[in-house]
Amino acid sequence: MIFYMNKKYELLGVETSPELIWLDFSVDNKEEAITKMATKLKKSGLVKDDFTQAVLNREKKFCTGLQFDNIGVAIPHTEAKYVNQPAVSIAILRNPVQFGDMGNPETEISVQLIFMLAIKEPDKQLYFLQGLINGLQDSKKLNNLMHQKNKEEMLSYLSEIFK
Repeated sequence: MIFYMNKKYELLGVETSPELIWLDFSVDNKEEAITKMATKLKKSGLVKDDFTQAVLNREKKFCTGLQFDNIGVAIPHTEAKYVNQPAVSIAILRNPVQFGDMGNPETEISVQLIFMLAIKEPDKQLYFLQGLINGLQDSKKLNNLMHQKNKEEMLSYLSEIFK
């Protein structure tokens, strides 16, 4: 069953909705964050049953943490074969959790913002990753994003940043 997203927003060509957003997301570690976010995508019918484990396995091999000024961001994702319908889920964390640095896996980054990608086309995934990284390099916009208190306002703001 494919989940119907009540109000859809588009970020760099990938749909999302308020149902896939967490503000003040409370988790104890990256595994819990990935599992909760992936489970929501799975329950929505957007990803296959083995998506969660595939993301966790990929994160062990290829870390997705990035440091932008004073805010750590993680972009967990996996291969397209685990995706039914493209989507992105976003979480602003109540307390940071540790992710390995994408460029230096031995280094831990305190992540406060997670973008979980479920993208079917490899070219689109690369496009999304490049656009996301470029957009997050503006520290003023990133700080404004971190202070959003309403899911729809956050998605509208993100749509403006990444148009």
